[in-house]
Parts: sequence; structure tokens; C-alpha cells
Amino acid sequence: IADLVLAAIALIFLIARPPKASRVSENDGNWTKLSLRRLPVRYEQLWFGRNFGSVMGVVSLIFMITVVPLYFLTATIASTLTYVFALGIVALSVMIITGRAGQLSLGQFAIAGIGATVSVKIVDLSGVFVLGPIAAMVIGGLVCLLLGVPALRTKGLVLAVTTLAFALATRSWILPQDWAMGSGLKPARPAFGAFEIDSSVRYYFFALAVLTLAAVFTSWLVKRNWGRELVALRDNEGAARALGVQVVRRRVEAFLVAGALAGLGGSLLAHSRPLITPTDFSANTSIDVVVIAAVGGISLVSGPIIGAFLVAGVPLLAGLDATASTGLLLLYLV
Repeated sequence: IADLVLAAIALIFLIARPPKASRVSENDGNWTKLSLRRLPVRYEQLWFGRNFGSVMGVVSLIFMITVVPLYFLTATIASTLTYVFALGIVALSVMIITGRAGQLSLGQFAIAGIGATVSVKIVDLSGVFVLGPIAAMVIGGLVCLLLGVPALRTKGLVLAVTTLAFALATRSWILPQDWAMGSGLKPARPAFGAFEIDSSVRYYFFALAVLTLAAVFTSWLVKRNWGRELVALRDNEGAARALGVQVVRRRVEAFLVAGALAGLGGSLLAHSRPLITPTDFSANTSIDVVVIAAVGGISLVSGPIIGAFLVAGVPLLAGLDATASTGLLLLYLV
């Protein structure tokens, strides 16, 4: 219970802490270093140059639907790729909250654990599978918003403190409770009417579809004014305020969206396994998903997905030591 008490103390202290009198931040402008360079004009005039990311996304999806199942897909590989897809969705939430909103969160996988628990229990109670992921997204968004309350009032690494404390408390106290996961939960497999996804290979296609929808939705969201205003707040809050950006509203929405994505990733991971336990949602993995997003490109929609394959997929599929391979990727990133 010590981790829970420490998390509560940190949250209460940071909420009660008076906001800074000045709006100036030493981080203003530094996030712009994450932005990609603009394409040369001669490439922007070409349709393929302007739409390179979308084209490669479609090509990758076709490859995962056709080539992978025909030549590589076994039950073990399907389970591994499903885990990678779930990590990719949780890392998408890191991209929203950190890469776009500029708030460092170290507890997104803990929110995924909460979402996984809610999803399994709702499906068991209702018997309707689709209600599970929906409930996980709603609860995930609300939990992320609660953790983000201190960050709405003051700047700095406030969110990192609260989310890391929450990740530790979630693993050591919240999830092991009998009303949560206890010693373990047996999730139901997805079923849509008479069609049941009762194998790892079938679940692979389901997980790929969920990842695709999450990525398309996230891409649509960040390309709208909503996404541009988040970036404006991240780069220079003072200038964004002067241009009429609603700071609190946009950050609240960012927390809700990021939490919903984390909850969805947790639900997807939970229902892919015959048994989930609190050890599946360690605080270390919450930090790992930040590494995943950073390695792939923390301000890009494709970054979390690429990072999930590099940091988690390659070691698991190739049988490499995860720590050593992640260390090499981090060294390359630096």
C-alpha cells in the first residue's frame, strides 16, 4: 500500500501547489526540434511525395494482410504481433500526450492495465464484447484526465511525477485487489454474433484492424485544427494564447483522447490472452512505451507503430535479448 500512499500524496501536493505566476517556460520552442523538415518544393508538387506516409501505410497494411499470413504466420508469431499491435496503440497515446501536447507521461501502460481490467469485467457481466473496449476507452480517458489535473495548473515535469507514481501504485496495489485483477482474470475471446475469434491467427486480423482504425483516427485528429493547436501549445504556450487557443480545453481533450487510446490498447491485449495478471502491466512497461514512441518518432503517427516493431517486435520474433536490443536502439537514437 506504500506505493498507493505515495501516489496519493504526490497527486494531492501537485494539485494544491499554486500555479507559476509567469507563463514563460524554458521549454518554449524546444519541441520544434522534433518536427520533420519540410519537403523541397519539387517533391511537394508530386502526389506521391505529398502522400508518401499514407501510401506506405496502405502498402504495409496490404503486406500484413496478405504476405505475413501466407508465409510467416503461426500461432506463436500471431500472438507476438498482437502484443506488438497493442503496444503500438498505447504508444499512440504517448504520441498524443507527449509528442503533440508536450506533457511527459510515464503511466500510459498502467492506464492500459486499468482499461484491460474494466474491459474483461464488463464483457463478463454483459455478455456483449463490444461494450468491453468502449468501457475501457471511457475509463482510460477519465483516469488520464484525473492524473493530468496538476498539469493543467502548472508547468514542468508535473505529469511525469504523477503518472510514474500512479504506474507503481497500479502494479503493486490497485490491480492485485480482488475487485480488480486479483491473482488473474480469464478474458473472454471476442465474439460478434455467431462469429467467435477463437484462435491466435484470427485474433491477429482483429488486432490489426483495431490498430489500423486507431492509427487512421489519430492521423485524422492531429491533421485537423485540434492537432495544430496542441502543437502550438507545446511549442509556445504564450504565443498560442495570444492567437486565441483555449489552453485548458485542448489539454483536457488531449488527456481524454490519450487515455482512451491507452484503454483500447489494454483491452486489445487482455482479450488476446487466456489469462492476465498484474505482472503484465508493470511500471517498467509504462516507461518502455515512451521509449517505443521516441525510437519510432514521438511526434509522428507512424512513429509508435514503427517503434513497437523495432523495440518489441524484433527482439521477440528474432529471439534476441530485449534489454540488449533496446539499448542498441537507444544508443542509435542518442
